[in-house]
Amino acid sequence: MEYMILIYTNETIDQGLTDQQTELMLEEHRALQSKYEATGDLLATAKLRPIETAVSIKARLVDDTDGPYAESKEQFVGFYMLKCESMEEAIEAAKILPSSHHRYEVRPVEWLGGHASQS
Repeated sequence: MEYMILIYTNETIDQGLTDQQTELMLEEHRALQSKYEATGDLLATAKLRPIETAVSIKARLVDDTDGPYAESKEQFVGFYMLKCESMEEAIEAAKILPSSHHRYEVRPVEWLGGHASQS
């Protein structure tokens, strides 16, 4: 089954990291990438551009409710899409990533519109 690891952080903190801190963080990301690339189970990964480059769109008929909005303190900054045997494996994969100030959400992927999983 496919799982998404969604990455959230406060971009202000990321921008304030030293080059050495950034490199250490990237090494942890590379560890996950290497592990799943080796087995062919890294399906996709992306780092999103800073929040200033985003455009938020809201339907007119939707009321404001609590939730993940662009003005929040944390921003969605990237993701990994992995093929894992279980949710537990996907959670263990997320634990490889840096945890100093990032938050991760692990969710199973459900394909719509006739796109079948290759699991």
